[in-house]
Amino acid sequence: MADTVIVERLARVAGMLGSEHEGERATAAQMASDMLKAMGLTWSEVIRRGLSAATSRQAHEGHAPANETQAPSPGQGYSESWGHQARRDDRGARER
Repeated sequence: MADTVIVERLARVAGMLGSEHEGERATAAQMASDMLKAMGLTWSEVIRRGLSAATSRQAHEGHAPANETQAPSPGQGYSESWGHQARRDDRGARER
């Protein structure tokens, strides 16, 4: 259960990496890096595990693997509102 909460929070923080505001991007990068470090993970491990899982899932479903070098289309990615939610969640955690 706790792992799911951490993963969801990390996903919300990662959503802030796409913010148009430099300060939000920098804060998100630091928060995400700190969360990974606390879990004993590196960015490389997370990316490799994620790509490996996605490739396995696509193969199982009969889909061709995605082109990892292709940029996301304009409709893909994270909503800026996720970043705002992550900051509220972080603020609430500090107040507890």
